Amino acid sequence: GNCKPDPVVLPDDKPTPSPTPAPGPSPKHTPSPTPTPGGGGCPNGKDYGSHGGCGCIDDAAWTKGSDASKGCSWAAKDTAKACGKKSDSGDYANIACGATCTAKDSKSWTKASDKSRGCAWVAGDPANRCGKKQDGGDYAYHACPHACGCPASKKYVKKHNLKSYSIKPTFTSFAAHLADDDVVAVRVPILVAICVLAGIGLGGIATLLAPKKATEREPLLAAQLASAKSLGV
Repeated sequence: GNCKPDPVVLPDDKPTPSPTPAPGPSPKHTPSPTPTPGGGGCPNGKDYGSHGGCGCIDDAAWTKGSDASKGCSWAAKDTAKACGKKSDSGDYANIACGATCTAKDSKSWTKASDKSRGCAWVAGDPANRCGKKQDGGDYAYHACPHACGCPASKKYVKKHNLKSYSIKPTFTSFAAHLADDDVVAVRVPILVAICVLAGIGLGGIATLLAPKKATEREPLLAAQLASAKSLGV
């Protein structure tokens, strides 16, 4: 008789909220690399570029074996034989004595085929020029090792924190330098200058040590003194 329909359940107008995502880990900040000091970390701060070294430096502490009298200045007396010797720690002279044992810069190498751009040109800007190559030939860092800061010694210089040439110059090393083919043009003028200076020095000493000659005033002064004594003054 009095049947009533079941009430209709209408859907809720409000949407079911989506589950909140769990917070993820915070992104880590990656620091920028620290700039490398000038000279690629070279102790002296000089920059010979990625192809160059840290400068041609002789290590004052290096010795052949444990003989303290045979260091880089000793090696300079006979580089052909001595530069192949090594210390007790196994370091060869041709690496530890970069200034003494590194081969001289080539006189024939040029950038590409430009004869005006040789090793002297490389030395003007080694950081940008040591990687240049000769036409069908060698790279500047091989042909011009001194202009490029002795690349072969770079690791040794950095390891031992060498900053400058520290061997005390001797007459032997000076004479060896004068014998170098690269300084033939200045060898004679330098030797002449040394001789002139030595002559001036010896002449000055001789003048000081020589007995003084009597001057015109000395006899007159002696006569005056004699006269004064005779007068009872």
